[in-house]
This record gives sequence, C-alpha cells and structure tokens, in this order.
Amino acid sequence: MMPTTIHRHLAAAYLSGEKPLWKAFWGIFIVGAFCLGTLNIKLSSLFLFRMQHTPGIANIPLIIATTSLVYFSFAWICVWKCAKNCRNHVFHYLAQTLVALHAVVFLSQFIRLLFGR
Repeated sequence: MMPTTIHRHLAAAYLSGEKPLWKAFWGIFIVGAFCLGTLNIKLSSLFLFRMQHTPGIANIPLIIATTSLVYFSFAWICVWKCAKNCRNHVFHYLAQTLVALHAVVFLSQFIRLLFGR
C-alpha cells in the first residue's frame, strides 16, 4: 500500500468510528488542536506586520480560521463517532459534551470573524 492510501484508510477508520475513543480524543482532538494552535500563532505572528502594510494579506486570519474549521470538523466527527467504543459511558458522554461545547464556542468565534463584532 502507498503511504497516502494508508493515511486515507486510517482517516476513514476514525471517521467511521472504528478506533478507540482515547486515540480519537487525545490524538486527534487534543494533540491536533495544540499543533494547529501553535501553527496558527506562528502564522499569525509572521503575517501580523505584513497585514498592516499589504492590503492583499488581510485575508490571512480568514484563511487560518477556515483551515481550523476544516480540521476541527474532522476532529469533532472522529471523537463523536468513536465515543461509542468506550466501555465507560461517563467518558462516552463526557467526550461528546466537550466536543459539542468546543464546536459551539469555535463556530461562534468563526461567525464573529466572518461578520465582524
């Protein structure tokens, strides 16, 4: 199998809810969010000065937010669907509650970015 095929099958396994909850929650949602946040901070600081002096770069925050939306949509679906694999129902519902709360907060901030304050 080609490496891209392996990654495609791995992503499909998470999206279909076949993986353990702990891998989806800690690996994709928590660690992935940390890496994405670090990347976003680096990109934002890189373009902060340029945004003030170059009109075309003003869309960078929207591009970063849209990329985050795509990633978090993937992470939300993975955690939500993999939650059924947890034997402890407390963790099942806790993971789904945290994902739902994160989705509400993130989407409200995304909408505020799109339409202003």
